[in-house]
Amino acid sequence: YFVCSEWSHLDNRKLGRVVKNDKEVVAALQQMQSGSYKGGRRMVFVDMDYNVLSFQDQLKTDCMTDVMIGPHGAGLTHQMFMPDRSILIELFVDNSGANKHFHNMARWRGRGGSQYRPVSTQNPVNVDKVKEIVRDAVESIAIDKY
Repeated sequence: YFVCSEWSHLDNRKLGRVVKNDKEVVAALQQMQSGSYKGGRRMVFVDMDYNVLSFQDQLKTDCMTDVMIGPHGAGLTHQMFMPDRSILIELFVDNSGANKHFHNMARWRGRGGSQYRPVSTQNPVNVDKVKEIVRDAVESIAIDKY
């Protein structure tokens, strides 16, 4: 471990891509926990800020995540540590849809077909559209697969 002034900016990094109506989206996804889903599946929603977690806790969270949704950005790299059955939903809220970083990463990780779901959207996002996409993801997870 070393302290280096070259890295001091990392603890106060400004987020570049944010969902403008994040609170509304989070509230809607939290409400979905009480819904009923195909095959008796259930949904547990966690609004996670990886910036406040140790790396070990980040990885623990990844290993328990079946559906990850977020705006295009470095945080989606965590998909690499999610179970094989997991689904990544990438929101392109800033016209970043031409960037294929996480699409390629998903393919390299073995997430083919509908396990990677790119969504180009206005910002603020359409909450009903997000709910529909998440519901479909929850209902299509291959729960017999790790």
